[in-house]
Amino acid sequence: MRAVAAGLVLALAASPAAGQSADEMSGPSGEHEALQNLAGRWQVEVVLHGAGGDRVAATGRAEASAILGGRFLVVDASLDEGAPAEQVVYIVGFDRRNERYQVVNLDDSATYLVMAQGARREVGGWVATEGADDDPVMAAMGLAKEFVFALDLDPDGGWGVQTRFVDTRVPERPEQDFMTVRFLR
Repeated sequence: MRAVAAGLVLALAASPAAGQSADEMSGPSGEHEALQNLAGRWQVEVVLHGAGGDRVAATGRAEASAILGGRFLVVDASLDEGAPAEQVVYIVGFDRRNERYQVVNLDDSATYLVMAQGARREVGGWVATEGADDDPVMAAMGLAKEFVFALDLDPDGGWGVQTRFVDTRVPERPEQDFMTVRFLR
């Protein structure tokens, strides 16, 4: 029992949260405050990126709300008929323990959700989070389905979530823009 307790003490001392109490680490931080600033009503614009160039695929509206004491932002968007999905939900948070953003995406075009998380890797002013999906079609081809949710968290000019697919067929693993969802006042 003493060995377990000593191991726990060493693990806590070596953690990024060393020197901070559990209460300090469990409460919202500056990153959470930035997410809370995105709460409210928004107009939505969905832009699809493709070989023929960018095109606005849909518009709609969204309501963003801070939940769990400001620890997460839930965005519920309704898009016009004909959009890739008509109902989209994002849950965005920041994990203080590991210093990384987290994004969960659900929509009415599928029966599964996708998640991404990542440290603050700035890409063109956007914060990139990375995820993978166990897509059986991709797996049958011997490929992995990987993607990036890039977050533009500046509420002044609107904010956005961009989906980029990672081309896992080549060693360079380039990111290919797929869709950008912009939230505008």
